[in-house]
Amino acid sequence: MKIAYVLELDLTSQLGVRNKLIRQINEWKSQGQDVRVFVTSPNSVDFEGLDVVNVINGSRSRVKRYLNRVFCSLRIRSKLKKFSPDVIYYRLNVYYPGLGLILSSFPVVTEVNSLDTVEIKRFGPVVSFFYSLARRVLMSKVDAFVAVSNEIAGSLDCFAKPIQVVSNGINVEDSDSDGFRSSNRAKKFAFVGSPDQVWHGVDRILELASLLPEYEFHIIGPSEASLNQQQANVYWHGYLKGEELRKLYAEMGYAIGTLCWQRIGMKEGSPLKVREYLTHDLPTIVGYLDTDLEADSAILNIKDQSKELSVSMNDVREFLDNWETRSINKVTLGKVSIENKEKLRTDFLFQIAAR
Repeated sequence: MKIAYVLELDLTSQLGVRNKLIRQINEWKSQGQDVRVFVTSPNSVDFEGLDVVNVINGSRSRVKRYLNRVFCSLRIRSKLKKFSPDVIYYRLNVYYPGLGLILSSFPVVTEVNSLDTVEIKRFGPVVSFFYSLARRVLMSKVDAFVAVSNEIAGSLDCFAKPIQVVSNGINVEDSDSDGFRSSNRAKKFAFVGSPDQVWHGVDRILELASLLPEYEFHIIGPSEASLNQQQANVYWHGYLKGEELRKLYAEMGYAIGTLCWQRIGMKEGSPLKVREYLTHDLPTIVGYLDTDLEADSAILNIKDQSKELSVSMNDVREFLDNWETRSINKVTLGKVSIENKEKLRTDFLFQIAAR
């Protein structure tokens, strides 16, 4: 099957999305799919396997980046015609003139990663109104959807088009977890995030640290200065990646995922960082419904975020005690395997292409 992956992406700053994209296309190619990726980016950067299209280079201006997409649309359409895919896989973004033409020549499956109509409300009623109008035009060009959660899938029912839920997956082949432990877990938590992301709930992590003074809390990404708080059992590492991050994971006993997604109107998700924690044998505390792992004992969902964490401490301590001498097994890891996820995704693409 010939798949054209079309998206708009800043290749130098949106590293999480870029890495997810590369993992996806590598998995598709390993299945024997013929994949071409067409990226409209504000930066002319060479990446193997990505066809990067750019007219206005290097601009951080939102207006210029938007215009870059408009100006690139004819070139993208021309490249698609030459490739002649069986199906286009499009990652949902803001509509722009020319996008309709790109999506009109071949069957289109659109990936939806968020409750975008809820998130856009943060920009005010005027922006939200015009976004909704443009979104309707975009969705009229689409043949089917891939949603990363059941919650998002439910928001798309109004379009009466086929929907497949495919949550985020990760490579589990090199997992540090084998189902057995030779020693007790360290009383240390890891959290990986980004500054100024209110849904991460770093303030709640500090609250948890005050309730578990015998545990260490290691925060990677957000800075201490952004919260203006100091606690003896909280350690701030700044950004870590690669071997530095793997070494820190090896010293940890547990992890913390997103705690406050309700702050942006969401209840469910499948964050890659939580899946990464699990491959490093770190049972994880979260504050949302995980699409794959809600019933799995390796995840503790602190459900009621409207209350102080002290009301959940019996559950938290029981969770920590239960995992003190246990290791995450292959059954749990199989639920988040990228190989399984991408087989589900490409099977759905094949169905849409064959209609």
